[in-house]
Order: sequence, then C-alpha cells, then structure tokens
Amino acid sequence: MAGAFEAVAKPIFHDGVPETFNCAKDRLKEDWDQLQFTLDKVVSSIPQLSSACIKDVVTGTEAFSPDRHWILGEAPELKNYFLAAGFCGAGTAASGGIGKKIAELVLGDDTNSFSGKVDVKRFVDLHNNIKYLRDRVKEVVGFDYGAEGASPDRQYESARGLRVSPLHTRAVKLDAAFGETVGYERVMYFHSNSPDITHDESLNRSKTTYGQPKYFDIVKAEYKACREAVALIDMSSFSKVEIRSDNTEELVDFLQYVCANDVDKPAGTVIHTGMLNHNGTYENDCSLFRESENRYLSVSLPQQQTQTLWWLNKQLPQGSSIQISDITSMYTVINVIGPKARELIGELTDVSLKIADFPQMSGKPLYVANAGGVIAMRLTHSHEDGFLLYILSEYSLHVYDTLMEVGRDYGVRNAGYFALRSLRTEWFFAYWGTDLTSQVTPLECGRDQRCKLSVSRVFITSYLV
Repeated sequence: MAGAFEAVAKPIFHDGVPETFNCAKDRLKEDWDQLQFTLDKVVSSIPQLSSACIKDVVTGTEAFSPDRHWILGEAPELKNYFLAAGFCGAGTAASGGIGKKIAELVLGDDTNSFSGKVDVKRFVDLHNNIKYLRDRVKEVVGFDYGAEGASPDRQYESARGLRVSPLHTRAVKLDAAFGETVGYERVMYFHSNSPDITHDESLNRSKTTYGQPKYFDIVKAEYKACREAVALIDMSSFSKVEIRSDNTEELVDFLQYVCANDVDKPAGTVIHTGMLNHNGTYENDCSLFRESENRYLSVSLPQQQTQTLWWLNKQLPQGSSIQISDITSMYTVINVIGPKARELIGELTDVSLKIADFPQMSGKPLYVANAGGVIAMRLTHSHEDGFLLYILSEYSLHVYDTLMEVGRDYGVRNAGYFALRSLRTEWFFAYWGTDLTSQVTPLECGRDQRCKLSVSRVFITSYLV
C-alpha cells in the first residue's frame, strides 16, 4: 500500500460540499493523471513495483486551509458558532486536544483559547473568496509536505498581488522582494540596494536555504542605513482601528477596562499596550494613539485586523455609544527611521521636531511637503529614532517621492521588513504569535512595565492583581 500528498493538489467542491457526501466513506472517481505523481514517486523509491499490478485505488478528500494552519475558534461574524476545520491531514491525531478546547469555548470560556497561528480570526474577507481558495489550495499541499515548506524564506506563489500599498508600484520599479501576510504584499528587501544579486535569487522556491541567504548583504546595507543615516519602510499593511465616542468618559472607561496599560493620557500621546481577556492573557498587542479627547487609533499587526475588531466589539456594553471602525486602507504609513530622520522631515515641515517639542511616544498632525492630513508619531518599532508618518492615501506618492528626492543629501535608502526585524531582535522586542500569545500574560513575557495595575479602574481581569 502506498500513498502521497502531491506537489500540486486538485481542488474539488467549488460550489460547496454535496449534502449527501460523506468524506469518511465516499470515494472520488479515480484521476489517473493526478495519480501519476504518486506512482512515479513510488516506483522511484521501490523500482520492483514498476511491474506490479494496481489492485485498488482509494481517492479520498482532505481539507486544507489557505495558509496550511488549522482553523479553530469562534467565528467573528456569528456569535456562538465554533469552528474546527482545515486540519491538513492531521485531524485524527489532533482530535482529542481540539475537542477539549472547543468544548471549553462552548461551555462559556469566552477567552481566546487558541494561538493566532490557528485562530480563525487571523483571516480577512478575501479568504472567503472561492476563486482565491481554489487557486491557493493547489499549492498549499505541496508547500505543507515538501521539505522546502519549512524554510523561513518560502513564500506562496499563487493568489498574490491582492492587497497592496499605494507605494507598491514604486517598490516594483526598485525590484523589491515581496512577502505576503494576510494577502498583503510587503517588501522584505530591495534588490536595488545591491548590484550583485539578480531577481531570480530572491524569495522563491528554488533558492531557499537554511544557511546564510544570498540577500544577506542587502539587508545588512538596509540595516546600516537605519542605524547610521535614514531609511524608509512602508508599513501600510498594519491594521488600523479607530475607536471614538462623543462620551469621553465612557470611551476612556471602556479602553481602561480592556487594556493592560494606563491609556488615560493627554491627546497626542502614544501608548504601547496589550488588550487582555478575563484570564489576563493577550487578545491583541497594539500601539494606541490618542488623537483627541474622544478618539483613539489602535495600530497592530496585519494578522490582528479581524481579531481586534471582534474582541473590541465583543466587550462593548449594550447600548454603548462607542464606534469602532476599521480604517486600515485610509492611511499609507512610512516609517522614516534613523539618526537623520529628524533633519530630513524637518526640511519638509514647519513644525519643530526637536525632542523637547516633539518627544518620544507622542504624535501630532503635520503638513509634509505639499500634503496635509499627515499624522506623525515619534516612534519606529525598532529603538532607533525617527517618525511614523500616517498619510492619507491620496497624498502618499507625493510624500514618498519628496522624501526620496530631498533625502538624497542624507543618504536615504528604501528598506524592508528583514532590516526592521534585525533591529527589533537586537533589543529583544517581543513578537506577536511567538512571545505574545493568548496563553501568555504581560507579567510572563517581560511586559510588566506596560501593565499598570495601580490605576483606579474597572479592569477585565483579576488574575494580574
């Protein structure tokens, strides 16, 4: 008996699973063209089987998710509807533990029992698109069971180019190497930062490695620009949620209830905080900017977009006047990072950027070049000095092009997420999904400085008190 998961899978049931189909008992019609991959591998491994007769062919079904991870938890669109699906061939082995966790949810444990990697709320609406799923699942099986799938550089090649920043066309012209997160194309590094590497040596299937990658020196150059001069990183993919209310007291009390840090700070303050559940563990990790007395902006990773909206709405008191809105696509975000960032932006605005006038972890509206409506925050998520520029998307190309033109005098470079990751790792910055999960409290991961337990308030959990 022999079987295999093929490199290119065959998607089925494009119009939904037939009501009479039983995946445990019913077989599909043999597809000898599809089976040929398995036969070739079997004969290659055991040549004596080349003359054997095939007695029976069992063609069954298996469920794969679009990112090869399980799909678990409460559906964000439908209260008390729980999912356990997309086990990618491991459902039987995992059934005991998964059954226990789902039962806990059904019985009233309203906290998130699953890590972000398998939580259904990591997805966004595009993942419901049948055409997207049909295109992606062909690749997922080979990705999951091939040796290359374990490489940190491996990227999907199907169903790409769906969510892009307004700066995407500029990045393409600069021969950027893109990675995908929740359907969003993000620059990992720029080939244009080195003349010694060609595009076919980038993030693709044939060039993955467990050793030093060929783009190492490119990322090194981008890293040095962040440390010694100035670099621009497009961070538009981060999820952005506006939380507002005409009732300021109600708004502050609500955020003080769900946030670990003290968020009742003056307008113009940026607060790093976790949003916790009743067990004191993380539901979200975000930067919270108080734009005005009655308006906050929550910024978190792309994969937290659905999760943030779901959790905040779930905690809203009945009859609340608080409005929660997803404004991710409203702003293009440029991280202007490095010791010369202040000088560069200073040439394009009349607002003083001196540390006394514009301190760390603060934000204010700016005019940048000829553009208005820019929100500048003095933080870079890297420990280096600089500014995050939240730019209304219609102004983004103008601001970016002006920064690049004026920045020539300061040695400006474009940089990608690999450079940012290196900077963060140097300072032991925690990562969502690795260090920060729904099983970890702020006190367990070195975030006690962002957990103000002495503040007088009604707090979501008593486990940390």
